[in-house]
Amino acid sequence: MRANPRAVSTRAVSIVLAVGAASLSFMALGYTGVATGQNPAPVVTWHTAAVGVAGLRQPFTYSSSGIGARSSLAIQEKLGSAWVTEIKILKRLYGTGSFELQNAGLYYLRIADIGPTGQVYASEALRVREYPVPKVAWSTAVQVTAGAPMNFNWQASGLIPGGQLVIQRKEGTVGVWNTVAQLTGAVGSEQIPGLPLGIYQMRIADVSTKGQVYASQLIGIESYGPVPLTNLCQEANNSNALSVGDLNNGCSTSTIQVGSSIFTYLIEDENGTQAPQYDTTITSQQTSCRSITLQWAIDNNAGSGDSASVEIVQANADPQQASTPYGQIGNATFSLTGAAWYLDNWVSGSDNEYINAEFSCYTPTGLP
Repeated sequence: MRANPRAVSTRAVSIVLAVGAASLSFMALGYTGVATGQNPAPVVTWHTAAVGVAGLRQPFTYSSSGIGARSSLAIQEKLGSAWVTEIKILKRLYGTGSFELQNAGLYYLRIADIGPTGQVYASEALRVREYPVPKVAWSTAVQVTAGAPMNFNWQASGLIPGGQLVIQRKEGTVGVWNTVAQLTGAVGSEQIPGLPLGIYQMRIADVSTKGQVYASQLIGIESYGPVPLTNLCQEANNSNALSVGDLNNGCSTSTIQVGSSIFTYLIEDENGTQAPQYDTTITSQQTSCRSITLQWAIDNNAGSGDSASVEIVQANADPQQASTPYGQIGNATFSLTGAAWYLDNWVSGSDNEYINAEFSCYTPTGLP
C-alpha cells in the first residue's frame, strides 16, 4: 500500500489471510451496496484498528454475503480519486488477515465486491492512521530473590494514542503475556511483586486495548530462593546428572555433637581421606544454583588438633576452599557459575567428616 496518494510508491505490501479471529475496533467512512439482479443485494464489511504502527503488521477481519459467482473480494487503497486493488481475497464468506503499511500517515482503505469488468457492487471504507514506531525501554536486575519486590526503571516516547504502557510476564505452556503493572508517564521508577522460583520472560510493551503489541523490550529474569540439601539428595535418585553422598552412607539426616553444639548433617564421610588426597561427596554436571552455603565439622571423637576442609571445584572457575578446626562447625558460602561442579572434602586425621548445605537456586531440585 502507498503512503502518498499523489505519487506512486514502490513499497512492498503483504497481506496474509486466515480463518477465525475476534473482531477489532475500527472507524467506518461509509458503506455502499448496489443492486446486482441478485436477491438479496451483496454485503461486505471489515474491521481493523483505527491506528497502527508503520512497518508493523495490522490484523483485520471481514465477512460478506450475496457475492456473485463472477465477483471477487479485494482490499483497496484510495490514491487521489482512484481506488487501487492491493490484494484479492480468495475466501469469500469470512476470514481474517493482516496488512502492513510501511510509512506513517493517514490511509483510506476499503473492502469491495468487484465485478468482472471492475464495477463495485458493495464496499466498506475505513480510515487508518499509521504512527512511527514508539520507543520503550526498561531496566531491572536479571537475578532476583524469590518473593522479594522487584524494582525497575522505564522510559518511553512516541506512544500510540489509545495504547497502554505495561509490564508483562509470559506464563503457561502456551506463553500468554499477562500484565503485572500499568505505567503512566514517559519516564519513571516502579516496584512490582516478587516472583516465585523459576526463569521468567518479562517485557515492557506499548499495547492496544485488543492486545496488539506496538513496541516492546524483553528481559529474561532468574528468580532464586533457598533449596535444602535434602532436595538434591532426592533428585540424585532420579537423575544421572547428580550424585550426593559417599559410597557407604549416601545421604540421610542425623546429628552429632561438635564442641557443645548439636550439628544436623546429611552427608557422613567415614574415615575421611587425609590431605593431599580428598573424597568427592557431590558431583553435579549442571546446576540451577548460584551459590552453596556449606556447614561441616568433625565430631568430638576426633583429635583436638585435627581439622576438616571442603572445596568447590567448577569447570570454569578457580577452586574455592575453607577449613574448620576441632570443636567448631564450619560455615561458608561459595559461588556457583552454572557449570559442572564438585564438592571435595578431606580431614587432617583419621576422622569422620559431616556435611550439610543450603543452596540458592531457581529450581527446587538444583538442576535446570
